[in-house]
Amino acid sequence: MKKTLMAAVLVTFSTLAGAGIVEDVRNEALADKCLENVVSEMIQAQGLEQTANIVAAAYLVWGEMGEQQKALGCTGNIGQAAIAAGADPAEVLESAAAVEPGAPLSAPAGLGDPGIIGGFASPS
Repeated sequence: MKKTLMAAVLVTFSTLAGAGIVEDVRNEALADKCLENVVSEMIQAQGLEQTANIVAAAYLVWGEMGEQQKALGCTGNIGQAAIAAGADPAEVLESAAAVEPGAPLSAPAGLGDPGIIGGFASPS
């Protein structure tokens, strides 16, 4: 019972923070910044405790804007950027796995409403 309650509290707090992170990452990408740079900067600014949300948000945005990112010369090496910023590789892998390629861009656990973010689906 305690674990369930604690998980619910963590998801609630993470949901509130995560929705803002997705928008922050998206806005940076819309400003023609490479997501790998955004991830590194955000982890350094917000701390390692936000790694999971930042990495998952970046992969969600890559699903929306991958072609635009590639046109800018961005690599999409989001996980590598997070690890280079000091993130735990296992946490980065877990966050990346939470975002399924080809699926609608629904938020992984802790990143907001499970509905489709922004009304976009990833490119087929």
